[in-house]
Amino acid sequence: MANRAMRLRVGSVFSAFLVPCFFVATTTPCAAQSANVSELFGARVEAVAGVKSPLMRGDYDGDGKADAVYFVKIAPAGDGKSVASDVHVISIYHSEALSAQSSGHGLAIVLNNGQKFLAVDFEQGAQGFFDAPSWADIGGWDKTSPPPHSAKRGSAELKTYPCLGKGTKGDVILLRDEAGIDEALAWTGKTFKMCVDPNNDP
Repeated sequence: MANRAMRLRVGSVFSAFLVPCFFVATTTPCAAQSANVSELFGARVEAVAGVKSPLMRGDYDGDGKADAVYFVKIAPAGDGKSVASDVHVISIYHSEALSAQSSGHGLAIVLNNGQKFLAVDFEQGAQGFFDAPSWADIGGWDKTSPPPHSAKRGSAELKTYPCLGKGTKGDVILLRDEAGIDEALAWTGKTFKMCVDPNNDP
């Protein structure tokens, strides 16, 4: 009897460790819940200190489940540091790919289905979008509307972005540039693309 009670207690403790992962699996994979960005994206990618992690959540791919966005710092490769092989890298403006020498800030996006995207902007000898002063000054971020923020699917603020099309299924990530203009990073069904409000496009 004592042995049976002991097995029940051990089983309960073991289940206690399993339940959180099993529970979130119905809404978000355990990996997507991890606050350790480096475990998800590789040792070259770290969450920026002083910014909540994840920075924001939203249903960016339109599957009805929450996805996560992190503001990250990307280090050059070396000393065993690399980007995880299952990460999809998106160059949002400049065509230069993420190289071994690239370093700077970016956005790490984890979809509920486990897909991982790293949005970057690198160009030789030029400042990247995510390294502009308005992004670098974390202490000066507008708490109600920081440089990276979300817009709900179908919201009025997205109606000025015809490039999103009528088929936009999910929430949209808005990225504020140095001129104070919000530019949209939206899900296409396969990846994320940039979309600029033509009323603000120079």
